[in-house]
Amino acid sequence: MVRRPVESHSPINQSHRCELQYEYRQRQGWGLKVKDRPQTFVSREGNTIIASHSIASNNDNILKAGRVRFMLEEPIPTTKF
Repeated sequence: MVRRPVESHSPINQSHRCELQYEYRQRQGWGLKVKDRPQTFVSREGNTIIASHSIASNNDNILKAGRVRFMLEEPIPTTKF
């Protein structure tokens, strides 16, 4: 049996991962519509990253569906008589 190295989930690694995700979102143009985003972007280290518009479109649809669902789950304010 081959043991895989355990991936550490310490706060230090988590904050680094969050910073990378934020940076990639900024470089990819995450705030833009999917059709306006670039096909590729360059990371801080100079690596060219190819972005898949089909995956981004699917994720965008899921996020939009979640927003609607969240709005529907909000409690309706009621007035006591």
